[in-house]
Amino acid sequence: IYVFVGTGQIDQLSRNGLLIAENAALRIVTAISRHAATAQLKSDNALLLKHIAASAEGSEVHLSACRAIQADGRLAGDATGAVSGPALKALRLYESEQRLFFTDLKAIDFTAAVYVPFKLPGATQLSVVGCNVALESIREAFERLLRLSLIILTVTLFMQAGLAWFIYFVFLRRLRVLEKSTDLIARGDFSGDWQPGSRFDEIDQLGYRFNEMRLALAEKTRVLEDTLVNLEKVNFDLEGDLILGQEIQRSILPPAVAGRHVRWCVTYRPLSKVSGDFYDVFDLADGATGILQFDASGHGVPAALLTMMAKISFVEAIQKVEQPNQVIAAVNDELSAHLQMTGNFLTAFYAVIRPHGRMIYCNAAHTSILVLRRDRAGAELLEPTSLSVGFSPPGPGAFMNGELLLRKGDRIIVYTDGLTETIDKTGKQFGVAGLLRLVERFGKLELQEMHAAIEREWASLVERSAIDDDVTLISAEMG
Repeated sequence: IYVFVGTGQIDQLSRNGLLIAENAALRIVTAISRHAATAQLKSDNALLLKHIAASAEGSEVHLSACRAIQADGRLAGDATGAVSGPALKALRLYESEQRLFFTDLKAIDFTAAVYVPFKLPGATQLSVVGCNVALESIREAFERLLRLSLIILTVTLFMQAGLAWFIYFVFLRRLRVLEKSTDLIARGDFSGDWQPGSRFDEIDQLGYRFNEMRLALAEKTRVLEDTLVNLEKVNFDLEGDLILGQEIQRSILPPAVAGRHVRWCVTYRPLSKVSGDFYDVFDLADGATGILQFDASGHGVPAALLTMMAKISFVEAIQKVEQPNQVIAAVNDELSAHLQMTGNFLTAFYAVIRPHGRMIYCNAAHTSILVLRRDRAGAELLEPTSLSVGFSPPGPGAFMNGELLLRKGDRIIVYTDGLTETIDKTGKQFGVAGLLRLVERFGKLELQEMHAAIEREWASLVERSAIDDDVTLISAEMG
């Protein structure tokens, strides 16, 4: 608004300057016309200029530096002086448009140069009278406008400073207190309290809600810290129990010297501290060797508890009956009610190997067993003979035996599905085919070397993060 008003005032001052210049030009024209007929003025420019200056005395128009300019733009009587451009322009405008005068406003010193063309009697060419007109009224008006502008600017600055002070002390200072309190809360410090003022405006209401939030967060944080401490204590106790369970589970695994005429080695890798896989090697009363491997559904503590129950059931059954299918049937009879109630099951493989090499086995939905002959290339697969423990009906009729003759140096590979169902680094399942390739590749090595090579190569082929089940691998050789 100030810029628009100031611009309008300056335009008005310019128009007033033109009016003053026009009034001066009219006085000059009147003076020339009044005295042009006298004999003295016919050729005396100095006397004419004197009469023009006298005509403005006593009026508001102040003429100064009046001079006569010839048709060539130079001062009268000065043939070598400078050419006046405004005088020549006044002559051209008079000749082309019959304009009686030309005004050149000079805003710097508040004057106007007025040029009036005329012709004295007896003269052959036009001349120009040029006078300077002092625009004192314009100067005074402009100075008033400038003072007014400075006053407005000063008042505006003081108002802005006052508004800034008001905004800071009424709003920003209190908001910064809230900001600092928020930073403290972000660092876990709930001591930043907000003290509401007497206004109880929107900021005070915000601060009041902030206090409520701070107190609620402090209480919830305290509860969470107490809960975390309790959880850490419980986790510590559970970790201790799992370590104890791991030691107990490993303590009931068979010693490496078990098996009179069968050499064997094993890889046992629980997914967590305790495992749902289990294996055992028995020295039976008639000189035979029993090899047992079973896998409880799931993994972790529930599966480990199930394997402990199954371990006891298998040991009792092996002491009572001789045939592998009878052993697994007895375990099924004892555990099926519990397994059906919890939705769990067991896959199991149990084989009895006689000293002369006859192997009788029962495979209850366990993995396919690999047989590697000493004098043959490739490996044979022994497929499951029965359903899993927990899914089969009671009685020995639900489980079938298989029979195989092993010679000295023949080997069997018994494993759980955690080995073959792992995803390899190509994104495919490792599978039985992958295990077959490793067995055929390393089958000519000594038993311990072959087993270590298979384990090492399998670990390099599969993603460690993709192992999501317990892994057990038994390699056995007929002695």
